[in-house]
Parts: sequence; structure tokens; C-alpha cells
Amino acid sequence: MIATSTSVSPGRPARATSWSSSGRVSCQRESDRSCIAGRQYRRYDPPMDQPASTSTESGGGVSVREVPAPPVGLLAPPPTDPPPRRPGPAAGVPPAGAFPPGWYLDPYVAGVVRYWDGRQWTPWAVARPKPPRPPHPTLPLAAGVGALVTILVSLVASRYLVDWLATYQWPIAVYVTIAGLIGYGPVMAYCWWASRRWGRRSLRSDSGFFGRWADAGWGPVTWLCCLASQMVLGILVITTGIPFSNNTDGIDTVGGERGYVIALLVLAVVAAPLVEEIVFRGIVLKSFLSVMRAPLAIALQAVLFGLAHFDPVRGSGNIGLVIVLSGAGAVLGGAAYLFRRIIPSVIAHAIVNAIAMTIALLGLAE
Repeated sequence: MIATSTSVSPGRPARATSWSSSGRVSCQRESDRSCIAGRQYRRYDPPMDQPASTSTESGGGVSVREVPAPPVGLLAPPPTDPPPRRPGPAAGVPPAGAFPPGWYLDPYVAGVVRYWDGRQWTPWAVARPKPPRPPHPTLPLAAGVGALVTILVSLVASRYLVDWLATYQWPIAVYVTIAGLIGYGPVMAYCWWASRRWGRRSLRSDSGFFGRWADAGWGPVTWLCCLASQMVLGILVITTGIPFSNNTDGIDTVGGERGYVIALLVLAVVAAPLVEEIVFRGIVLKSFLSVMRAPLAIALQAVLFGLAHFDPVRGSGNIGLVIVLSGAGAVLGGAAYLFRRIIPSVIAHAIVNAIAMTIALLGLAE
């Protein structure tokens, strides 16, 4: 890692030169270990034993000292000016006890680590590196499987129940409300129970349903990524002739009823993003992460998210719809994984549904 050589001239002390991958570094004195160590290594490591210095004899009887290397880490750029031979007065106080050379917390500046050369503090200090990011929280696979089964049964039951109640000719807003309660109520109850059974007894914490002010910006960014994925997959579906049917077809036929519009918007823009993100990105994704790698878990939950929008009435048109919505599910899942929370995904999901509902209600879908 380090090579040393000497050059001697009359009346001058031996000059040690060292090389590293960051470039050539020179020290004015062979014994100036702090210069060589501090110029090359910029990483904080726990204290560790270092090899002792050794002396060898070269031609002409000149002593060559091998400088003990500090922990291997990130290399600093080569200096443009010679370093000081010794640290300033404030840095000359050694830590208590016999410490081997290495990077330690700076006793003078908070949030900084400084290199100790075994005898004294050196002038080489860097900001303390951030701790490694904790692993993504997970849930048992059973929690995700139960959520998928519950939402499947709920959506099917809500459809058949609404069809049966249609004979009473109630206002359409009533049917929309019933569909939302039957379709989303049971699965939310299950998620609450699963959190108490397998998680930390807090659905908000287990699903990642918390946010930061920055999410007001990350949400629209996530939506733009969803829009891009839907456009790419939509073009692919159309150009390859895959059957496609929009899940907002027919909404504008009863758009004049105010109660219907309000109920539909609340269901699509508020309830659906909240419930579906908690289920697919909060519970299902985390359960998959407990048994598989992140890319596969994100892809699998995305496909299941697309399949959740399957409707037998659309026939073969479901194929293209599932493909397009799976792309959006992959983006939402990726955002939930990267941010470790689902608020950006909820915001993006709400924007997607709001735009789709606006286009459908205004009759602009064609």
C-alpha cells in the first residue's frame, strides 16, 4: 500500500517520500509520521493495533523507517503545500491512556474525527462520517399474504353486494359509499390486527405512514415518475396490440349528479390512495422484504397491485390495464422502499387518481 524511499544530501536529515493511489506525498522529515498518515487517509475507524515501526539498513548506512499505516480507507487528494511538521499547541494533548495510531473523536471540535499518530494529535481532521443506514423494516410473510387475501375478498364482495343492491334504485352516491366501505373497511381492520399481531402494535409505524415537510416535494416527483412509467408502458401496449381498457370508462355518463361526483372523488382521491398504499406498500412490500431481495419484492407487489384492479367486465382489456398499473405500482413501491415511508407514495397516488377522475368526469378520456 505504501512504499518509502530516502534521499540524502550533506547537512540535511533523511527525506522520506511515500506514494499512494491519491498521488505522491512528501514529508520534510523521515520521522514525521503524522504528515504521511494524515495526508493519505481520511477515514474514521475504531481504534486498532498498528504494526510497529521497523528500521532497515540500505546502501551507504542510511536508516529507512517504514511508517505504520493508519486504517485503510478513503484517500485524500494530494496536498498542494507542505503540511506542518507538528500539530499546533491546542492539538498536542494526547488522549488518556496508550492509544494506537488511528482516527478518534476530536476532543476540541464536535462532530469531527482527528488522526492520532500514537504520540500526539495531528492536524488532519474530517467530519465524522454518518452511521450506516439501518436495514429496511420488515414484517412476516403471513402478514402480507393475509392482507392480499382480505383485500381480494373485500373487493369481490363489494362488487356483488352493490350489484344486488342496485335493484333498490338508491342514489348512486350511496352505492359508491357502500362499495368503499365494503371494499376497504375489512382490509384496514386486518392491517390494524396484523400490526398488533406481528408488528410494533402501531399501524402508523409498521406501515410507514408518517411524513416530513420534504414529502410535499417528493410526492409530485414520485407522481412524475409514475406518469413516465405509465406513458412508456401505455405506448408499448398500444404499439404491440395488447388489449387495453380504461378503468374510468363510463364514469362521465352520470357525472351530472353532485352526490355521485363527491362520493367518487372522495373514494378515488382520498380513500383509495390511503388504503392501497398502506396495504401494498406498507404491509405487503415489507412482508416480501422478509423473504426476498428488494427488487423482486418491489416487482412482485407491483404486479399484485395491478391485478387488484382486474374487473371481469373489461374482459381481455384487463391485460393492458394490469401492465400499465403494474408500472405505476413499481414506482410507488420503489419510492416507499427508498424513503422508508409511504407519504410520498400516497401523495403521488392521489395525484394520479385526481387527474384520471377529472379527465373522466369532463368526458376527455377519448
